[in-house]
Amino acid sequence: SMKSRNLYIQHNFRIGDFLTKYDIVSYMLNGGKIETLMDVSKPRVTRLCSGVNEIYRYVYFKDVFEGYMKDRGLKLKHGYKPYWES
Repeated sequence: SMKSRNLYIQHNFRIGDFLTKYDIVSYMLNGGKIETLMDVSKPRVTRLCSGVNEIYRYVYFKDVFEGYMKDRGLKLKHGYKPYWES
């Protein structure tokens, strides 16, 4: 026989806002707020974006791209436009 499984969805459900088994157990044990995956993920995503920003900042301020091009004797075509300007 298959075990029954429950999916808890709160009022005004949005994609990503579903509860994990851990959330339910934590809520029942502590009587605290039930956190959604979106709530739990926000700090991790913020740290990830911060790390990506550090990399871009380094590449921009240290002229890494320009150095890469120069070291290899490469040049952009005269009519080159970034993808966001095409």
